Amino acid sequence: MGLSVTVHGNSTIHRVTGDIDVSTAPALRTRLQNALTAGGGLLVDLSGVTFMDARGLGALVAVNNRARELGGTVQLIGVPVAVRRLLKLTGLNRLLLGAEPVPLCA
Repeated sequence: MGLSVTVHGNSTIHRVTGDIDVSTAPALRTRLQNALTAGGGLLVDLSGVTFMDARGLGALVAVNNRARELGGTVQLIGVPVAVRRLLKLTGLNRLLLGAEPVPLCA
């Protein structure tokens, strides 16, 4: 898994690449949570993600929950079809893709 940060105007984009699984999800969670600021938004580009398992989903939920605690948001962009399908199957699309928020524990 790789994570790069780019700035486009007023937005900072955190681009994730590779597999997000049991071995990489903890690092992703830590790095994204460290990027959170009070009241700010986090833009996460998943277009380079090739695989995601339940631990990857858990990492995204944890980051989203922490952002909400800080009064901020997490927005996922470039979500691959396979990851979008996984989010829909688990019901997490409502939480992580901008529809009606659902409170979850990470």
